[in-house]
Amino acid sequence: MTSFDLNIENYSIAELYGIIKTKSTCQTYEISIQVNKLIANLKDSSHEYDYVVFLKDIEIRLKDERKEKETKQLLETYASKLKDVDKMQETYVNKYPKGTINPIDKKILTQVINIDSLFRTNYDNTDACDFIYTLAAPINKVVTMRLSSLEIPNIWYDYSNEKHNNKFTIMLYNIPKNALNKELNANQKYISELETFDNELVEHEDDVEYKHIQHTIIIPDGNYSTEEFEEIMNNYFSNIGNGLQCLKFEISETTGKTILRCKNKYDGDLDDEDTSKIIDVYDKDHTYYSPNFNYILDFGLDQHRDNVMEENCGWSLGFRSDIYSLNRESILEDSFHSTPTKILRGFVESEGAYGTSMNNYFFLSVDDFNQNFKNSIIADQNNSILGSTFIARIPISAPSNSIMNDNGGDRIFKTREYFGPVKIERLKVQIVDKYGKKINLNKNDFSFTLECTQIY
Repeated sequence: MTSFDLNIENYSIAELYGIIKTKSTCQTYEISIQVNKLIANLKDSSHEYDYVVFLKDIEIRLKDERKEKETKQLLETYASKLKDVDKMQETYVNKYPKGTINPIDKKILTQVINIDSLFRTNYDNTDACDFIYTLAAPINKVVTMRLSSLEIPNIWYDYSNEKHNNKFTIMLYNIPKNALNKELNANQKYISELETFDNELVEHEDDVEYKHIQHTIIIPDGNYSTEEFEEIMNNYFSNIGNGLQCLKFEISETTGKTILRCKNKYDGDLDDEDTSKIIDVYDKDHTYYSPNFNYILDFGLDQHRDNVMEENCGWSLGFRSDIYSLNRESILEDSFHSTPTKILRGFVESEGAYGTSMNNYFFLSVDDFNQNFKNSIIADQNNSILGSTFIARIPISAPSNSIMNDNGGDRIFKTREYFGPVKIERLKVQIVDKYGKKINLNKNDFSFTLECTQIY
């Protein structure tokens, strides 16, 4: 027997490669070639068979080891690919994926802030449309903020003394003496010198047949429909008198435009035999005859210095100029609405419709004191930016004196996206109109909710 150990189990893989005198990096077929060479070099001996078996066992062992190694590599590659598949975006998004620490793998959280101006600090000395809200606990890692709901009473006034948009002036020239039926009040005054429609200078004297009065019309604070506004104006003209009773205020049912004109026989009861009730300054057979009666409608005289033209009373009524001069030659022949044709004198009609410039939307401003976002609403006025902290533009969808609700159903974008996670501790809340001026809720309150998205 040979003293050489022919049991391959007693050798490592590296030692087996050394026995057949080849490297572990050789190809599989090279193992067989090398083993066959060694077998061919064996000399005839009584142990030749044992060596051949030993070498063949080495060949089988090394080839098996190669297969095991290759199989292991394939399995590792396959497992790696499976991991990559897990990371791929699924066609169906699982909203609640299984987590490793928590039962659900949460990436973001949503928190809702309820803000009610009723509970603002220092209620009596602050305004519902301009206050600071401090959170009971800060909200960290906020990446988006969205207006999710809003409830507000539509109780602010279209016309108000505070907004300086409730005044306009009518200058009446050549008012007949019998039309001066009242003592002048604080909003009326005689005009000592003026230009008539034919540009003749007229001196005011107590004994002349005609007078000249400037009336300042002050609209009571409030909101008015077309019918209501037409009624209060005509009531005022009739009650105040002193020439105003000669004018007729109308809002067209067909065009919505505002009309001011001189009264005529068609404005009275044609079946009434008492013609003294008829007012027609241009008809010598009727009361208050004044052939040179004329007037100026002025919306700029009482315009406040802080207001632009679009904010004054005339613009709300539909008039797009500051001043209008009317006389008996300012005529409209109306052949459509009656028979015979009506001749309307001292006639002026607004260019736009009544109420079209009034508030039809407002802005909600929320300043979080971070300045880590780009304003999502671009609102300008006369080429200047209106505000940098607007979070929502709210259309006014409810009538006056009612509660308006906004729950996002209009699909108007009301979200603020931050450049990075921020901390929300306090918020400055304001409501402003299209001109950037604070809205007055007249001692009423409103509420809204903000939906904050946080990184978990």
